[in-house]
Amino acid sequence: MRKIYLYIFIFLSVSIYAQFRIVNFNLFQVGTNVLIKFTVTAGSICNGYTVYHCLDSVSFVPVYDYAGVCGTSSSDENFSYTHTGATPDKINYYKVQLSTVETSGIRRIYVPSNSRSGIIAYPNPILNTSDSLKLRLFNTNNLQLVGFIYSPSGKPRQELHLKAKGELTALDVNNFENGVYVVWLTDGYQAYSSKFIINRQ
Repeated sequence: MRKIYLYIFIFLSVSIYAQFRIVNFNLFQVGTNVLIKFTVTAGSICNGYTVYHCLDSVSFVPVYDYAGVCGTSSSDENFSYTHTGATPDKINYYKVQLSTVETSGIRRIYVPSNSRSGIIAYPNPILNTSDSLKLRLFNTNNLQLVGFIYSPSGKPRQELHLKAKGELTALDVNNFENGVYVVWLTDGYQAYSSKFIINRQ
């Protein structure tokens, strides 16, 4: 009986641990491809990871196997992979699994058949502290949008809650350092993303 309790304790410990090992798991549209980014938090070393994809949120198949060592005991580690086999005009679902034990949550992204991103950020680059970041969004008039601005290291820098008015909105980025950032927004069905550069002298 003690062995059964021990196994249950170990299983629950691994399950709880696995839920928090993969963080900042996000998807970005890059033309008709999908950029997958995530962070493995500091902890024990894992023997690679696998990226899974499907169209129904259930029937996942592996699309990429990373056979190297991932994760360190002293610091978080960022990873990315571009899936060139995304299905256009469909919602594509993804998840990541570490060493066949730890599995991320499921993320989804709509991939349009044309390469237009659906969002333009300008001025780009931002050269002055007086400039705000303006977003021109296509086909999102009066929609509620949520998302993030991601730092050059891939970490969420600012959470966004916007209502697109006339397909144009502005964001204050005066306290951001120089670098390449990604703004990512979704209306719950389609995702919009664009890179912008801050290069103040």
